[in-house]
Amino acid sequence: MGGGGKGGGGKQTTTTTAEPWSGVKPFLTEGYQDLSNQYKQGAPGYYPGGTVAGMSPYTSGALQMQAMRALQGSPLTGAAQDQLTRTMQGDYVAQLNPSTSAAQGGLANIAGGSQLGALDPAMQAAQDQQRATIRGDYLNAGNPYLQGAVDAATRPRVDSFQRNIMPAIDSQFSAAGRYGSGAHGGALGEAIGQQQRAIGDVATNMAFGSYSAERGLQQHAADAAAQNYNAAANRQMQGIGQAFQNWNAERDRQNQGMFFAPQLAQQDYFDINQLGASGSAIDAYNQALLDADIGRYNYGQNADWVRTQDYLGTLLGAPWGSTSTTSQPRPSAFSSALGGGLQGAGQGAAFGPWGALAGGVLGAGAGLLNRSDARVKTDIVRVGTLDNGLPVYRFRYIDGGPVQLGVMAQDVASMRPDAVHDIDGVLHVDYVRATEEPSRG
Repeated sequence: MGGGGKGGGGKQTTTTTAEPWSGVKPFLTEGYQDLSNQYKQGAPGYYPGGTVAGMSPYTSGALQMQAMRALQGSPLTGAAQDQLTRTMQGDYVAQLNPSTSAAQGGLANIAGGSQLGALDPAMQAAQDQQRATIRGDYLNAGNPYLQGAVDAATRPRVDSFQRNIMPAIDSQFSAAGRYGSGAHGGALGEAIGQQQRAIGDVATNMAFGSYSAERGLQQHAADAAAQNYNAAANRQMQGIGQAFQNWNAERDRQNQGMFFAPQLAQQDYFDINQLGASGSAIDAYNQALLDADIGRYNYGQNADWVRTQDYLGTLLGAPWGSTSTTSQPRPSAFSSALGGGLQGAGQGAAFGPWGALAGGVLGAGAGLLNRSDARVKTDIVRVGTLDNGLPVYRFRYIDGGPVQLGVMAQDVASMRPDAVHDIDGVLHVDYVRATEEPSRG
């Protein structure tokens, strides 16, 4: 509705009515009736099934395994903590293993000399030989083979004495007529004494040599027995040392295993996490399938409502018309509505919701030139005709933006060439001129 004012000494009343283009009114009425009917049918149904996909057996199994491990703990960690506690308490120092105990016992025996007191039979015999040597037993005991050796060594001398020396003495004293005399007896006695002394020297030397050789053999046997004992003692010492080293090495490995136990226990969670990751991937896929089903269901539930809204939105973007009584030249109905719309949705609201929508969709400055070249538009669909015969189209600009309604510069050029302007090779239209109604004669 319009207002009035005074001017020129008279009163002038102007009435202006803004309404949609008459061509779209039946469709708007039908669209609103469809919306009303759909609204009365109630809200769209909610998806009847569950909206969260069920958990896969892998995810469930991984969570249960993780919970059980968290509640029960790792047996490796418990064993490692027990070993660490025993080590810190010194249990392995106070209670040695059998190998170490045997090794320490062997060391104690050697240090105390008990190995020398408890000898094997060979070593005992060697010590007996050494004691007999110290006592001089072998100086008093005869050699049963010595006399035979002496006899064999002195036999040539005895034979020579009997065959040569004694006959010569007898012959010498016989020739002198003194055979059997005291001098003859003295000479024989001296010769026999010398013979006995020589034989005695031989026997003595042989006895001493035999004794010395035997003593050397006995001493060698005693030394060999001592060496054997020392060698056995050294081997025992080496065995003791090796046993102790083996025990220490085993304790080191035990300690290393103890410190690796937490890492090994953590490794258990790796398999659990891998199982959980596989389950999560399956869960995500199942959820995507369910979401797709929900989307299809919601699309079906809202399809009519959305289509009706899109339909009405397109109709509300159609050109508006207006009628007015004024002394001034009156522009066309579409030009009036367009002028309000081109001033923006705020000013278009003065014409009600219809004008606000038209102002928003056709938004541009009032009186400005608009790009209307068909070459810069796409998705072009004819939706009606203006009173002056210009076709109206629904379209989008190729470079983006919402759906709009308007005319094509190529159509305007055939009817109102003065409303078309070429700017940088693109045709623009002056909508005010293009939509003016034809003059009435």
